[in-house]
Amino acid sequence: MQQAGKILGTTQQVGKLAQKNLENVTGGDSYAYAVPQGGGPVIALVLHNWGNNILSGVSMTIASMEDPNWGNELFNPVTIGTIAPHGFASVPKLISPRLDTKSGIGSFWMFISAQNGMVDEMLQFRQSRKSPNTLAYSFTVTRHFQFDRLGKPIFGSKSVKRVMTRGWSDEPAIKPQQ
Repeated sequence: MQQAGKILGTTQQVGKLAQKNLENVTGGDSYAYAVPQGGGPVIALVLHNWGNNILSGVSMTIASMEDPNWGNELFNPVTIGTIAPHGFASVPKLISPRLDTKSGIGSFWMFISAQNGMVDEMLQFRQSRKSPNTLAYSFTVTRHFQFDRLGKPIFGSKSVKRVMTRGWSDEPAIKPQQ
């Protein structure tokens, strides 16, 4: 009985290690999102890894919604490579927001892919209310699949989920009430 208990304990440890290795190889439930660096008129982006696992095979497409040919940009992916857990990587493409004359907002639709799936991000810009001649930004990130309790991916329309929303960068963040 004691020997069986040791074998069971070792087997469980091996199983946990195998699960951790699988998550590190596939990216697990980590995902990347883009954050602007600066207030314009030309803006660099940095991809952040929101998760405890390495993301590899990361690429993204960036389309300005104010460009009448925005759909063509979805066929021009930018290769990023690997992003460490909770790390970041510079995007080798700069963006130049164009604000719509009616709404005053300029929007970019981005698809960020890794070997474990994809997120899309709607990144929007407007004139900053605090700093003249600069742009403020906000974004929403949506995940296109999730993981079940056992770590297996769930695909389909029921698995699409908003995972992150960032309000306007020039406004104070709203703190949840306790």
